[in-house]
Amino acid sequence: TDRIDGKFIKAEARFHIHPDVTVDTCNLDRGQVELTLPQGEKIEFFVEGGKVRMESASWHPGFGISLSNQCLVVTFKQAEVKISISWRQKA
Repeated sequence: TDRIDGKFIKAEARFHIHPDVTVDTCNLDRGQVELTLPQGEKIEFFVEGGKVRMESASWHPGFGISLSNQCLVVTFKQAEVKISISWRQKA
């Protein structure tokens, strides 16, 4: 749970996703996103109180190295946003 006290115009939380992780969008309008790890495990994000979107980003694992990746951006629609993250082993 992230909470902002006081007035704010815009607030975002960012989750940078490793380039080896696949982003499978379940339902962005409902705040649900599923990720698949390289070994097949699944991670599920569920956002309440905010709107989630994906953006292109870059990851820099070393000097002079830049790899494309994705970033999940959660925009606060109210002062408190709850993000649930669950993990499932591959079947």
